[in-house]
Amino acid sequence: MQDREHSGRTGPTPHQISHQTLGKVLIAIGITIYASAMIINPWVVTLYLRGALNLLDVQMGYFVSAFAAGTVLILTGLVVNKVKLKGAEPLSALLISIVFIILVDRLILAFIGLPLWMYDSERHYQHRPNVSRMYADGLIVNTNRFGHHDDDLKIKKEAQAFRVLLLGDSVTMGHRVPAELTFERHLENLLNQHHSDLGKIEVINTGVQGYSTEQEYITLKKNIIFQPDLILLCFYTNDVTEPYVFHSHEEGEDIDYHQIKASPHPLFGFLVNETGFGRLLLSLQKETVTLASVERTSLASMKTMSRLDQNDPKYAAQWKHVLTYMKKIYEFCRETNTPVVLVHFPSLFQLMDDEHRKPQEVLRHHSASEHIPYWDLTHTLQDAILGTSPERSITDLGLSPEEIK
Repeated sequence: MQDREHSGRTGPTPHQISHQTLGKVLIAIGITIYASAMIINPWVVTLYLRGALNLLDVQMGYFVSAFAAGTVLILTGLVVNKVKLKGAEPLSALLISIVFIILVDRLILAFIGLPLWMYDSERHYQHRPNVSRMYADGLIVNTNRFGHHDDDLKIKKEAQAFRVLLLGDSVTMGHRVPAELTFERHLENLLNQHHSDLGKIEVINTGVQGYSTEQEYITLKKNIIFQPDLILLCFYTNDVTEPYVFHSHEEGEDIDYHQIKASPHPLFGFLVNETGFGRLLLSLQKETVTLASVERTSLASMKTMSRLDQNDPKYAAQWKHVLTYMKKIYEFCRETNTPVVLVHFPSLFQLMDDEHRKPQEVLRHHSASEHIPYWDLTHTLQDAILGTSPERSITDLGLSPEEIK
């Protein structure tokens, strides 16, 4: 009789908790997560953490994730508290585990932060859109929603607008230069002052530090949506040497000074570079080579390269890579009926030394064979330093007055 009465009981076994208790636990955890979001968010972090500007986006990420997770747990707890659901205990444990993993990941990011650059499966890295980052000396760099170091703009071009799209590396981007002081902004202002007959002129800066012509080619294809009327392919002398020093996929050393790990697999690249656990692992890796030492190597290599012929065995592969993707850029511009001009920014050591101007010769001959205007700014900068007129650089374009206009 007692056994029958015992078997008829419907209460929880010693290893189970009632659905009301389980519901209260879920609600309590949800409220606790809400409380954490009141402390870890972009509005409060500025009160207790130095350098908070670099963390505003990831702090917002934690706040949104915590608010969403807390809401899910509280709503689930309310349902479980009122309705006895079969399998509620293991499902609740699974939900809590998932929430815990996500929030710990977001919490790590909230205090480690993300770099200015983000993973890109095609280009290795790109600028992170809509972020502000502060360098150690207090200089701030901002990106727009497209990841450009530039003001925001509409994708659709206005009827009377004339757009110039800049492709390039750190020189074009304006590394460590506020957007309002970049040459792109000066160019835009000058063109609007002196060529108002062309309508509103917009200069779009797509430059990214360390980009090679291969990455610029991909960037051009992604940014053709802005309907540019002119492409300026901006070349700096180290575009021949730096990609082979920094980018492992181009036979260089596996050095990651952009803090982004290259991977041909998008999922792996995302998990390593864009999650808290991945960033933590990257931060714990011991760097065997410093950025400064690689920069010195690149500079020395650039000085050697600038004195050698294009077909010299030491740099023949690099030149082949550069010119191959330059040609692809020109072909793409022809396909889209978009004029393109190659603009060469020399290194300082090239200004007063003709011996180091082999790259100028290579690019002049290559652009002529492709029927592409080539503007070598070596004389412009040299004349500016000497205080003389830069007229010579204009004639180097080889264009008619109408084409120059």
